[in-house]
Amino acid sequence: IEYVESEKARRYIRSLPYKPKIPPEKIYPNANPQAIELLEQMLVFNPAKRVTVEAALAHPYLASLHDPSDEPLAHAAFSFEFENQPLDKRMMKELIAKEMAAFHPDAPWTVAELAANRDLTMDCDGDGIADLVELDLGGALQVRRLKRDSGFFSGETWSLEDTPWKRFERGGQILSLEVRDLNGDSVGDIVSGGEDRLTVLLSSKRRRR
Repeated sequence: IEYVESEKARRYIRSLPYKPKIPPEKIYPNANPQAIELLEQMLVFNPAKRVTVEAALAHPYLASLHDPSDEPLAHAAFSFEFENQPLDKRMMKELIAKEMAAFHPDAPWTVAELAANRDLTMDCDGDGIADLVELDLGGALQVRRLKRDSGFFSGETWSLEDTPWKRFERGGQILSLEVRDLNGDSVGDIVSGGEDRLTVLLSSKRRRR
């Protein structure tokens, strides 16, 4: 196992108990013998001894699918440098949202809406219903209340208010967001941590009519 680059991975492999190999024929007794042969060549642990792509495609089991004229070889190693870019949680959400929007161009949501940080969390206004805390890509933070509608078959339904209850703009990027009770009134307060400052929005109980 010296070809394994990670020392941590090598220590883990050495710590595993020995288990004898189970012949694939016992696991798949009705499988094509050529399929079993190819499978064994592909499941070799040492990648240097594992069957190559070219040899696997030329194996008799894949004869009906193998077409050398439609299987071009790469003349240079593929670069994965784009995966080495540092990405934070917010950037990842935006990239995923763009990918989703590319596959669903007719969707009614914008990339900003898809990537917004939304958290249906603690009761921010003291009405006994959890509220929606949103953080958009521009760094603006807003709270939208959920209101209780009329009952439906003796049950209760809730809807989201269109107009934000609380909203404040931020010029810098907000890196963290949480809701907790800071002043002991049993109502959630909003804490947002940015690059150079901390913003706190204290909530209070609403007066019931």
